[in-house]
Amino acid sequence: MRQIKLVIIYCCLILIIGCSKNTSDPIPPPPPPPPPPVTYDGTLRVMTYNIHHANPPASTTIIDVNAIANIIKQQNPDLVALQEIDVNNTRSGTSLNQAAELGRLTGLKFYFAKTIDFAGGEYGVAILSKYTMDVTRNILLPSPGAEQRTLATVLITLPDGKKIVFASTHLDAQAAETNRLLQINKIVEILQPETNPVII
Repeated sequence: MRQIKLVIIYCCLILIIGCSKNTSDPIPPPPPPPPPPVTYDGTLRVMTYNIHHANPPASTTIIDVNAIANIIKQQNPDLVALQEIDVNNTRSGTSLNQAAELGRLTGLKFYFAKTIDFAGGEYGVAILSKYTMDVTRNILLPSPGAEQRTLATVLITLPDGKKIVFASTHLDAQAAETNRLLQINKIVEILQPETNPVII
């Protein structure tokens, strides 16, 4: 009987040691919740969002991609046009692709269109979509004497088989108004031949 008790105690000790947690191991962040199921009733919910490289206006030192993702998820859009996106640069983080991370956190597909090289990485606009993006284009816009601007477009096939073009851009707000007019005219020239509906 004494031997049986010793065996039971020994087994319990093994279980306790085996199940004990190594507190020195870092705890990985929880995975984002699964995206809501895609439903389509013939309408599209569209959002545009200048995220200012995920930097809140109240602080110049904080980069908060999670806060941006939460706002997007609250709106539950089908398509999102994003402006001022940092990718792998020293301002926001050399290992942080904001477009990809927002796609991961929201459960949406993403496309990033570079406007300029910036701080050792890239900077530009992006698109998030519930639906597959069949064709993507990044078209530079005229920007004389000012920061380069671009037009990102994606061709999307909706669940009912219809195709649309969705676009994201960020017009020049700093230089002369003539730049914006040049850019708008170029966008019209680019999109005018399009036979599918266009949302920009």
